[in-house]
Amino acid sequence: MSIEREKVEALLANAVRLRPSNDPLAWMEEFALTTTEAEQIADPEWVEPGFIVEGHVVAIVAPPNGGKTTILFDLACSWARTHTVVYVDADTNPSDAKYRLARAQRRGVRYLTPDLKVGKSMRDVVTHLERMAASDIDLTHQVWIFDTLKRMANVIHKDSLKGLLALMRKLSGRGMTCILIGHTNKYRNSEGELQYEGTGDLASDVDELIYFEPRENPDGSLTVSTRCAKRRADIDDITWDILPDRTVVRRPEYVDVAAEIADAAQREKDQTVIEAITEVLSDGPKKQIEIVTYCRELRLADKRVRAVLKRYSGRLWKAEPLFERNAWRYELL
Repeated sequence: MSIEREKVEALLANAVRLRPSNDPLAWMEEFALTTTEAEQIADPEWVEPGFIVEGHVVAIVAPPNGGKTTILFDLACSWARTHTVVYVDADTNPSDAKYRLARAQRRGVRYLTPDLKVGKSMRDVVTHLERMAASDIDLTHQVWIFDTLKRMANVIHKDSLKGLLALMRKLSGRGMTCILIGHTNKYRNSEGELQYEGTGDLASDVDELIYFEPRENPDGSLTVSTRCAKRRADIDDITWDILPDRTVVRRPEYVDVAAEIADAAQREKDQTVIEAITEVLSDGPKKQIEIVTYCRELRLADKRVRAVLKRYSGRLWKAEPLFERNAWRYELL
């Protein structure tokens, strides 16, 4: 901070002290954002650059078998070099827990499995977290990953979820980075996007809400890309590959898996029309009116045919305008 800025803030602080105690507006100074606080907001410290901000409450949601646990556990092992990392795993089986424990011990991650302990559950973990939040403990540089959210609260019950998120906010206020792993609903919305399982409080009460969009590949690997639905920091778009041996590799370039999935779904819907258009164009270039007339005989709506012609222009066929008004000619690529 420059000397001039320090003088200005000192003068402002002095003005507050000198302000008459009966000034009805004096209370506002308690809530005024200072330059120093603003600089801290603009330049956050990262646990994982472009992905996880230190001290934030982050929700990572994905469909079952969407790669969230594999990726987050792999990242947790790398974060242990610079942070105290605790991975609370309540969504595992004994064989996977044994594998993760061995890795956690090698990397210095505290690996907790409450549901595998006799007489214990994730509810007991929450009770201990409540005691921590009520204490004066310093949790700076600690990263806690909770897998999964629905084991800690009833995600479809507003009061239950809101209470847990309030607890996470208290812990983040003491310096903890809180990562909540959750699930999405079974079906996508009308826009083809995944939606988290639970009430709207999840999106409103976390700092970042990040979706994992998975795509299975023919070689048995899984490609997973992020889609940030809410952010309070400059979060990057990231893609990982999970290889068949569970190795996690971050790609240098982002792959829009969600867009690819949506495109594949649209292609499936359009397949009947695509086949009809391909058939009529197999004899050579045709005007749009000729294509529409042919498809009409197959009981395919004119509007739908025109939409498909436009959607796949440059991909399946090329289009060129004619001198006639609004006339187009199409030819297979």
